[in-house]
Amino acid sequence: MLRSTNFLIAALRGAFARDERTAGSAIDVDIRGAVVVLEGWVSTDQQRRRAESIVHESLPALRVRNEIQVLPPAAHTVPAEVHATKIDPALISTAGAHRD
Repeated sequence: MLRSTNFLIAALRGAFARDERTAGSAIDVDIRGAVVVLEGWVSTDQQRRRAESIVHESLPALRVRNEIQVLPPAAHTVPAEVHATKIDPALISTAGAHRD
């Protein structure tokens, strides 16, 4: 049973990767009994609905529990101030050094 579950999960992940609306999304898939559980985040509600549709099309006999969160793209990016942070070069050169 575990082997077939892993195969189904891999097949769904592949379907998400091939679909232009869900490719690159952070969608996690789990199968618990007769329920496919979708978790993670996407940028739009359309992507969330499409992920659920892919499961219904691929595995029509299973139910879907869609727990995917819709987060705006800005929530997925690193703030500019993090990119702009400067690190003291002295810290880098001594970071691996051991002191006795």
